[in-house]
Amino acid sequence: MDDIDGRGRSGPIVGVLRAARNAGFAVDVDGEKLRVTGPEARSDILDEIREHKAEIIEAITHPPAGVTHYTERMTSGVEWLAVCWDKLLGGTNTEAMVDAFAVNLERWYNLDIELRRVYPEYRGCPVGGCRDEAIVSCMHCAALAQARTQS
Repeated sequence: MDDIDGRGRSGPIVGVLRAARNAGFAVDVDGEKLRVTGPEARSDILDEIREHKAEIIEAITHPPAGVTHYTERMTSGVEWLAVCWDKLLGGTNTEAMVDAFAVNLERWYNLDIELRRVYPEYRGCPVGGCRDEAIVSCMHCAALAQARTQS
């Protein structure tokens, strides 16, 4: 495998996962199998996924070390947001605090998007599991919550 960025990431795998995501595919690991859903008309992408199945499973189950940069920032961010939210609910709602909360909430959301864009092989919750009562929920946990309400 080619190391495209010095972090052990394979060029073909990252490219295949990005192409799959951009074409509307969802690629996940279920045990030792890949679970792929998406448009059947894109057999070119399905062929690429089949060709690189073992490498894709390896990439998804062992995310690169660079993911830690995002997970640590998002964990501290969700903690800050929770404290700030409690202060806002408790009556400490100055304009500066409301503005800081809004800005940091947007930053947190953008980090989640960036994490999944930069590391398309990353799956799961970057903060170890968003609580239902949390002020913010990552894209992974939000999708799980939405699926629970639809079933």
